[in-house]
Amino acid sequence: MGFTFDTVNKYYYFVLAAVVVLLWMKQNLVNSRIGRAFRSIHDNPDAASAFGINVHRMKVTAFTIEGFFRRLRWRVVCTPHRLHQPRDL
Repeated sequence: MGFTFDTVNKYYYFVLAAVVVLLWMKQNLVNSRIGRAFRSIHDNPDAASAFGINVHRMKVTAFTIEGFFRRLRWRVVCTPHRLHQPRDL
């Protein structure tokens, strides 16, 4: 199915590109409206709520985004090495 990583160099450049894209996405997230809401909740949830930020929804959003990045990391690190096969569990 599609592209295969038959050499270490291909896999290295794929991981390098993935890291650059993910860092760019995280940096944009931090500087966005959601990122500012995350920082205000981190500093003082009561004050953030007083300013109209739905603290519960932002916490759920933070866990969802964190899960997304974790899943991508799992796919990049473990899939090529077959670390998630049932025979290894």
